[in-house]
Amino acid sequence: MFEQKKFSIILSKIVDLYGSTVAFASSAQVGRSYLSKYINMKIPSPPTPKILEKIANASRGITNYDELMGICGYLNSNTSEQIISNKIFDDNLFLLDKYHLDNSDLEHLKKILINRNEKQANIVSQINNFAEQISTSSFDENLTIVDLYNDLIKINENISNKLVNLRHSVLNSNTNYFEFTSEDDAMYPLLDIGDIALVYKQDYIEDGATLLINMDNHNTIRKFNLSEDKTYYILSAMNGYYKNIDLKITDLNKIKVLGKVIKAENKSAFKKKGV
Repeated sequence: MFEQKKFSIILSKIVDLYGSTVAFASSAQVGRSYLSKYINMKIPSPPTPKILEKIANASRGITNYDELMGICGYLNSNTSEQIISNKIFDDNLFLLDKYHLDNSDLEHLKKILINRNEKQANIVSQINNFAEQISTSSFDENLTIVDLYNDLIKINENISNKLVNLRHSVLNSNTNYFEFTSEDDAMYPLLDIGDIALVYKQDYIEDGATLLINMDNHNTIRKFNLSEDKTYYILSAMNGYYKNIDLKITDLNKIKVLGKVIKAENKSAFKKKGV
């Protein structure tokens, strides 16, 4: 969800700091009229992440890239998180120069690190498998597979920390989001007991959405699909040990919708450094 008013307020504060829209636009290397339209809320869609980065870098501390990405609604899309992951991967490529990996290896590695739908343990396992299959013949002198593995883990941590910081930034600036600690393993393997889901507050059922609900005084997550005859919803879990629940349209009052699940990750990925 693009929060136009909040974005406009931030841009206005930056302009006040510079003294004019022209000066701010010049520093950010963004068109003056383009910025003016966003200040006056004339454009309904958000700028691209690349433009947001320019604005953040020129904001003189008023805002940052993470906050702008949240305000502009990019958190709501897996594709947008891949944009962020892709950028961080590219920024960290210098760590791999000394291994002289070929393009096919780099592309395979990129897919592992940018697809954040896996739990962290699974990503680490894939990194380990990747490293073990690489020949050391192209490595700089005295470098080993262990060195490659450690650098890949460092890149993965950099990506994870950036995404976590982004989510926390959005949580702090937008009360429409909250974190939910899973109370069951219905959505395993993506969400186990104690893992954390990022949830957008809403109190209505959305066909095809994965929703956090309260049912029988228990909070749980299920995917909702409307039946073909539109007389009931099928509440499905990812864990095969949980049976689907058929909820009649006339029985919707038996549950309470708490929100829509935006993202799910294991709890270790949300821990701050040093915790």
